[in-house]
Parts: sequence; structure tokens; C-alpha cells
Amino acid sequence: MREITRKNYIRNREEFILNKCREKRVLHLGCCDSPSTEFKFNKNIALFQLIENVCSDQLGLDYDKEALNHLHSIGHKNVSFFDLNQPGEINFHPEIIVFADTLEHLTNLENAINILKGSMNEKTELIITVPNATMFERIIGNFRGYIHEHGDHKVSFTYTALKQLVLFNNLDISNILFSDQLNLHKDNSERVKESILKTTVKLPLRVLKLLIRKSLVFFFPLFSECLVIVCKLKK
Repeated sequence: MREITRKNYIRNREEFILNKCREKRVLHLGCCDSPSTEFKFNKNIALFQLIENVCSDQLGLDYDKEALNHLHSIGHKNVSFFDLNQPGEINFHPEIIVFADTLEHLTNLENAINILKGSMNEKTELIITVPNATMFERIIGNFRGYIHEHGDHKVSFTYTALKQLVLFNNLDISNILFSDQLNLHKDNSERVKESILKTTVKLPLRVLKLLIRKSLVFFFPLFSECLVIVCKLKK
């Protein structure tokens, strides 16, 4: 029996997270969304801001001090410094823990999960999202000699690796899903400026790539960009 089917795919990861956070107390790890903090918060598209609009209470934690200073300067007081690589305790009792695109940046994964478990009760849901090591873009990148991965990532996750990490740390899995990135907004200042001729030549290739990608993801979710796992304390 196939373990992964179309039922494991959600089209909008952001919407999934927001629905989970609605009217709930939320602990948000990696709240700054570095290195795109200023761009996303200026555009009001940061996940932290979107959760703030639907939750009853939210505490954001991050270890990027410069990004945290920026959030404090624009009025976000419910964000604090915390390093999940180090021993520590979080004095907050959430109903939902959002651990989005942060685990892959850490070196001490077991320590991080144990700290979060200390803030959970039997009803708390922990939502972990990480980039998917079998995503379409990485496979295409192999043919070009291009590493499709953030330079700060300490570890990559496949479906099996993430599943085993969670089970090894005595958490029950409610669901494992595949989806695409939180949003498609891009900072125009970071885009490569191309000539009209170069853009025209590349356009058909980009369209072909998009069609191939969407078709593969539709039938085979393992090509999706990210993994989403929802878990609770083991009963």
C-alpha cells in the first residue's frame, strides 16, 4: 500500500497553519522570518503578522537579535530572544506551537524538541514545517550543478527522516502533509535584472518547467517544496 498519496497534499500551507491557530494561544518559533524580516513585515505578509490577526494570543521567539530589534522598533513587543540550540525553558503554555522553517537551521535537534515538549500538554499541537529534500527544484538543480538550499541549513529532511525524528522523540504523529511555500511574494530588489531578449528566450523554458512541476506535484506529492508534520505528546 502506498504511504504517500494525493491525500497527503495541501495546496496552501499558510492557510492550513492559520486555520490551526484561529482563536488559539500560539507559540511561534522563528517568528522573524530572517533574512526577509524587513521586507515581509513592511508588506504585512509575515506569518507572525498573519497569525496575530487570527489568534487569541501569540509569543514569538527567535535567535536573530538584529531582526528582533527591528520588530521591537516597529511595535511588536510579544517577541523575545531564545536559542533552541541551548538548554532552556519557555514560560508560555500554548495550544498551538508553530515551528515553521526553523528546525533545519538548528544543530541540536533533540534539545529543541525536548524544550518544546516542556511547553506542551496532552492537547497542544506542534506543527513543524521544513523544506523537502526531494522537492522538484532540488532534482532539477542536480542537472545544473546548483544547490537549491539555504546556506544556513544544518540538516535536510526527507519524509522518512522527519517522521523518524519525531517518533524517536516520543511524539505521536497526527498527520504528515506536503505543500508549497508559505507565500510567493518576492523582494523586487533581490531579483536579477535581465534584458528583454534574455527574458524572452527564457520564458518558454520557465513555462515548461512550471507545467512539469505542477504535473509532478499533482500526481506525486513527494516532489512538493515542503513537509508539514502535526504531532502531540505521546499518550
